[in-house]
Amino acid sequence: MHNKHACYFFLILILGTAFFGCCPTPDDLPFFIEKDRAALVAATQDLVRVPSVQGEAADGAPAGDEVAQALDAALALCEGMGFKTINLDGYIGYTEYGTGADYVAVLGHLDVVSAGNPDDWTYPPFSGDIHDNAIWGRGTQDDKGPILAALYGLKAIKDAGLPLSKRVRVIFGTMEEETGPDVSYYRSKEELPIQGFTPDAYFPVVNAEKGLIRFDLSGTIGPQTGDLAITSITGGSAINAVPAEAVAVVHASDANAIAAACANFAQATEYELSAAVDGNTVTITSHGLSVHSMRPESGKNAIMQLLAFLGSLDLPPSDLSAVLDFMNTYFGMETNGDSMFGQVYTTDAGTLSMSVDLVTVNETSAKFSVDLRFPGGIDGDTQIRQPLLARLDETGVGLAYEEWEGASTPLYFDPATPFIQTLMGIYQQFTGDITTQPLSIGGKSYAQELPNMVAYGALFPDEAELFHQVDEHVDIEDLILSAKIYARAIYELAK
Repeated sequence: MHNKHACYFFLILILGTAFFGCCPTPDDLPFFIEKDRAALVAATQDLVRVPSVQGEAADGAPAGDEVAQALDAALALCEGMGFKTINLDGYIGYTEYGTGADYVAVLGHLDVVSAGNPDDWTYPPFSGDIHDNAIWGRGTQDDKGPILAALYGLKAIKDAGLPLSKRVRVIFGTMEEETGPDVSYYRSKEELPIQGFTPDAYFPVVNAEKGLIRFDLSGTIGPQTGDLAITSITGGSAINAVPAEAVAVVHASDANAIAAACANFAQATEYELSAAVDGNTVTITSHGLSVHSMRPESGKNAIMQLLAFLGSLDLPPSDLSAVLDFMNTYFGMETNGDSMFGQVYTTDAGTLSMSVDLVTVNETSAKFSVDLRFPGGIDGDTQIRQPLLARLDETGVGLAYEEWEGASTPLYFDPATPFIQTLMGIYQQFTGDITTQPLSIGGKSYAQELPNMVAYGALFPDEAELFHQVDEHVDIEDLILSAKIYARAIYELAK
């Protein structure tokens, strides 16, 4: 399908303006996307080469210097297209086209999660290299490629000279991956759109998203006694990524026995665990499979694998041993909250998911960071927060609950609404796929940050999902096709 589209529009390029005569119509928008094919590919490569993982805040760069560099680059690209641009103090920026009292928004993000160990990638994670007709690198799918596809969709409308009754803004967020205040800052400074979409999920369209609660369980721990003590546990790279690695340092009078126990446990469980002995110190490393936390069941949680092994050791009673027992009992390798809540919360909009994504334990304190997502029909207070607090209280484990900013309630649009039907119809027109229905997902997208928004692409049903994973890449034909879809969608919403 995609190759046929490419050949067809290559023919259009040869025919040039004769294809549409003197007055372009919305049906001619794909011609303008094909005209900018090389530019879109190059722009995606350039932006991927900016390693825009959130860092230390600085003046004018609240998400760190490298994210600020990506924002500056995106806005400079927009200015080169002849669009007006605004940078809101480094928190977020946007480009605008058209006139009218109201505007339609396309909201994406330029920040990315850590690439992890570059040696695990087939090609360097911030290279933007092209191999097998795909652009490789962190952000190609999530979300630099998609937001640039939408930007070039807007450029196609401008180049075609199609009239719009509403303004259009393409908004570049900077703190989506860590749920920062970028969009809330935008809301405090700008009028709100009447409608829009975020190109940060799946086609054909996402009409339902789970609510999100992220929280820390933390507490102080007293000294450990005896011949066996855990001196540190660390793991995870982001609150929205199932951890790929976790490491524990153990002091033991018989370090070789601990290493042997690790090997036996790994063999019995098929967990990827290894132990390195240095005198009386054993360093235990757990390797898992990192995926986006909206689908933790698809990954392997390195932190919980490690805690499972540590919990199997004959640890003397201590605050830390009680904490490990609590985490293994009520979290473990489950991702559906069954042990924590005594049931699996499932509705027509999906099933609750839960993932322990970060851990920091030293000799005096312990902290675990959890990403929890719940479907529509489940109450975040009475069915999640209150039972969780009750569980902490009844066990007396000594961990305190502290919630992160950015909690949300579930989002839902009736599939029969004109908004959803319009987006579905455009997707079907360009792909011929009349089978795939609107989706319910576990991810919390930017659609929950502004009114009347949904997630719309850019991942196609037959495309490998590589959000937050090694070897993230986007097929160039899929990138171009998404730009054609976005061009028509922006036009239909703003005409």
